[in-house]
Amino acid sequence: MSHKLLTDKILPLVFNKGESKFVTCKFDFDSVGEDQMQSSVIFLTAVVTNGDEREEIPLVVKFEPFSEAVRTYLRTDVQFYVEVLLYEKFLPFLNRQKIVEECFAKFYHGVGSDQTKVVVLEDLRPRGYRLATEKAFMDYEHLALAMAKLGRFHALSFSAKNESPNEFFKLVKSLKETSWVEDYSFYQVIKACVHRAVDPI
Repeated sequence: MSHKLLTDKILPLVFNKGESKFVTCKFDFDSVGEDQMQSSVIFLTAVVTNGDEREEIPLVVKFEPFSEAVRTYLRTDVQFYVEVLLYEKFLPFLNRQKIVEECFAKFYHGVGSDQTKVVVLEDLRPRGYRLATEKAFMDYEHLALAMAKLGRFHALSFSAKNESPNEFFKLVKSLKETSWVEDYSFYQVIKACVHRAVDPI
């Protein structure tokens, strides 16, 4: 069902703009979402033409899990809503100065409030990105670099709050809590983990 929906509706909606036309797509059935417990993932290459030019665009498409029980258990409706909000509203707002434009996959399309929720993103594997080995050793230099980059990104929210407080708080109010609610299945686990980290301090 997801494959037909992609070729008949979603991908034409994404790419049929002006001279750009969606032609076809090549599904990568050998690739699977290795770390996608809360979504169903499809890897593909979209073939798009623009006049005489032809481009192949590697994509990763995320749908909600097929099982209704899993969707309810994980509250994926809220998670898709927040993810689409992040790409459509928050990142463009926070990154108005183009400070972290290379930090995220290109966002092509997202629906977070309809019956069929979907997120269409650039597949970063052709650019050399990959999941790290779970027990990969991180030396001090790599940890320091990661913390510096994270700090630089998080500083964007402080800058946005200072420069455009009204717009900032309007966006914040549009958020929905995904995990820190008592009726969430993992609430007690999350709470215990937080206390495990904080209590020794």
